[in-house]
Amino acid sequence: MTTQQIEESCICEIIMMIDGWKRRYYDLQDLFIMYSAMPVYQVNCKHPPKYEDFVRGRDDRKDLFSDLTIEDIKYLAEETP
Repeated sequence: MTTQQIEESCICEIIMMIDGWKRRYYDLQDLFIMYSAMPVYQVNCKHPPKYEDFVRGRDDRKDLFSDLTIEDIKYLAEETP
């Protein structure tokens, strides 16, 4: 995004973009854990860690806009004079 687009964006749009990035990042972490880290630990450790051990410190709190309908989000995104 350009600086102009960021300036014209509503705060709820920016927060939703950040939440989307965070979900994609966690999906990428999950792929790495499942197909790279866990197999290595299972081969080399007597007591390999579980998936939950890898994601223990992850910030998976519910996002602020998950309970809103699309109409509510459009209302929040409207520019007010």
